[in-house]
Amino acid sequence: MLATHRQDPGIQGLRAVAVSLVLLFHVLPYIFSGGYIGVDIFFVISGFVITRLILRDHSNNHFSFSVFYTRRLLRLAPPLLLTCLVSLLVAWFVLLPDEFSALATTAISALLYLSNWYFASEAGYFSEQLETNPLLHTWSLGVEEQFYLLFPLLLIWLLRRRHQLFVSLVTLTAVLYAMAYSWTLLDPESAFFASPLRFFQFTAGACMVFVCGKYRQHPLLADGLGVVSIAALLLAMLMMNKTTAFPGIAALVPTLATMVLLWVVTQPETWVSRLLSVRPAVWLGNISYSVYLWHWPLIIFCKLAYTAAFSLPVIITLLAGSVLLGFVSWRFVEQPCRRMAPMFRNRALMVVLLSTLGLLAMSGWIAGQQGLPSRFDPAQVALAGYMKKQNSHYGQGQCFITQANAQWQSLRTEQCLPHSQQQQALLLLGDSHAAHLNQALRDKFSGTIVGQVTAAGCKPLLSGATPLAGRCAEIVRSTFDKVSEQPAYRAVILAARWQLNDIPALRETLRLLKNQRVIVIGPGLDFKLALPRLLIFNQVAPNNVAAQSNITNLRVVDLGLSELVKAEGGQYYSMLEQQCAPDCRYTDNNGIPIQWDTSHLTRQGADFMLRNLQID
Repeated sequence: MLATHRQDPGIQGLRAVAVSLVLLFHVLPYIFSGGYIGVDIFFVISGFVITRLILRDHSNNHFSFSVFYTRRLLRLAPPLLLTCLVSLLVAWFVLLPDEFSALATTAISALLYLSNWYFASEAGYFSEQLETNPLLHTWSLGVEEQFYLLFPLLLIWLLRRRHQLFVSLVTLTAVLYAMAYSWTLLDPESAFFASPLRFFQFTAGACMVFVCGKYRQHPLLADGLGVVSIAALLLAMLMMNKTTAFPGIAALVPTLATMVLLWVVTQPETWVSRLLSVRPAVWLGNISYSVYLWHWPLIIFCKLAYTAAFSLPVIITLLAGSVLLGFVSWRFVEQPCRRMAPMFRNRALMVVLLSTLGLLAMSGWIAGQQGLPSRFDPAQVALAGYMKKQNSHYGQGQCFITQANAQWQSLRTEQCLPHSQQQQALLLLGDSHAAHLNQALRDKFSGTIVGQVTAAGCKPLLSGATPLAGRCAEIVRSTFDKVSEQPAYRAVILAARWQLNDIPALRETLRLLKNQRVIVIGPGLDFKLALPRLLIFNQVAPNNVAAQSNITNLRVVDLGLSELVKAEGGQYYSMLEQQCAPDCRYTDNNGIPIQWDTSHLTRQGADFMLRNLQID
């Protein structure tokens, strides 16, 4: 017996869980770092629901491919069309030319339900290159629509051949997962977006159609399994992150947990089913598709137009705004299209297709015009050019460790850690805020060998006050062990994105380096938005640039660091003084922005900031 086709409230509650995980991940990524598994929950639910629908219609001799595909298109396309249109209209006022052109290209791929392949060809899901694209989240719609295109053909073929359907689906799921696992090992960057690697989650949901209606559990056992599954989802949300290979073994967690929860919530007598069937959860599940569509453009446009540093009031506003926009879209766009009488579907389909063609033409024109740079004056366009990632001077691939080359062993040790007696060598240690000084130091002290061991997110602190873990522990400990074996360098230069709570650990670190001459370079200004963007949109109100910085807090940090380093016998170099004494400078003498994002220096900005550095 198959699960009944009624709209189980518990399944809608599961949708609410899925969209909540995604929302929390996108507003608080450093806390809910694995919330992206909400999409995987959606995939499993979709496989379950769509298979149940097809089997029901087929058993009643009512299934029609044309009706199925029309209903799917009318279900997904109208809200997506509206989201793309509004995003492009808002982007006219918010995005810079390159960003606007990229958005228009993304809109084309999204409207054709191919954006997952577009993003796979561009970069990984967590890359900085893509994370500010307002339509990044449409990749999952591409995966879903591609599954909807292929799966009904296979399912009906299996039914007509009278194959053992359940066995066939289980076998297919195993084969698809094996492919996903293998591909993730070979090419983790593209694996995240590749639709064939996600199809096993849909077919896993399809398998549960045959389990949920036939095999019932004792309510206590069902509740126990449901609680364990919910706990697994919550732990995955907190423990997984951008370094997790996905989909791979990790993808089994949301997949298996959702399969179990589908089994549990289709038994209404269970406590977990009743919990997920409460009216607020069902309501949020009902509007989850529209909420998902609107939440990401809202978050990104807030980041780009207002602030990239989300405070609690901003987070609450974004969450509430996402739900509100989702409800409006569901009530006035999604629901009317879903409940449309069959006699009007062909007419509605024509409207959707014509609207899609019109939006494709509009997007193509924007992309063809290279993001319409005429919206800005030439000086602003020149500033916008510095928004592109300016990290060629970091030493990446050599002495700067990123997530792509995350281990100590990836360093070229002889080049990065030269012997201290070689031409009075200097050694630069720190995170990416040390790496951006690399080339400027080499040019300023051209007659001296400059070593460098820098790693993204790893401050050069080795003390009990700041316990190290993971990749940073290995990198920092290995570096300090090597340095301690060396005679004194001309100077060991420590630089990082220092904060006030780093002072105790830095004190211990300086004492560990008492046999070395140490120079600590202080932190620079940190802005709520990328500096070139602030300069472009605040030309008539330059005071707004300072208001978007952390200068007040930075003065306190700078003073505390200065007093500490001098007390420990080191040399302190204040970048704050270089940039803001007496008035803050945001460009160098040639008008080039000092920073290219919110805090990292451009190549020219690094020269400007180190112009007065002297080694005593």
